[in-house]
Amino acid sequence: GSRDPVAEEAERGDRAARIERAIDSLPVEMREAVLLNKVLGFSYAECATILGCPIGTVKSRLSHAMRRLREILSAEE
Repeated sequence: GSRDPVAEEAERGDRAARIERAIDSLPVEMREAVLLNKVLGFSYAECATILGCPIGTVKSRLSHAMRRLREILSAEE
């Protein structure tokens, strides 16, 4: 059946707030990589240039960050 649109919007807002808190809890290097790549849409190469590190470092930070975010968010469920 159809759900209450107000309840759905509140649920989305709650999920967004949980994701934001989880990202805020990351170490700064991981948080920067996530924001640049996943939120702002910069490529790995662009992130590497902005952050002044090799592409491999960007990929590693993102990999660790995404794993940690999954752990944080699944623990909250």
